[in-house]
Amino acid sequence: MKTIQIFTEISAEVYYLNRLLWCISIGIGVGALLSIIAGYSLARRALIPIQKAWDKQQQFVADASHELRSPPSVVRGQTQILLRHPDHTIEEESAPISAILKETKRMSNMVDGLLLLARGDSHEEVISCKPV
Repeated sequence: MKTIQIFTEISAEVYYLNRLLWCISIGIGVGALLSIIAGYSLARRALIPIQKAWDKQQQFVADASHELRSPPSVVRGQTQILLRHPDHTIEEESAPISAILKETKRMSNMVDGLLLLARGDSHEEVISCKPV
């Protein structure tokens, strides 16, 4: 004689499957939250060198604009001094003329240096280093 079972009690299996589903859902939520936190912290950490480079570039632009503003101011001032006395000779006005020449050379050197940097950044001109 053989027994065939048609119905069986599965409430315990359903309970454990529901519990497993909750555990998996909570695990996915915690994993997603940890992934977001880790991604955010890694992104912030990766942006630190970029932020430092940006700050250095901003400082360079501020310094360059200040340095490029000074020589024209000196040249303008010395030229105004020259124009106050149009009847003076060159020997009498040699101090303002030498100041103008000095500041124009200074500004020319700064502009040449900036152009060299710009060409180096654009790979237009290769800066060659040689022993001196």
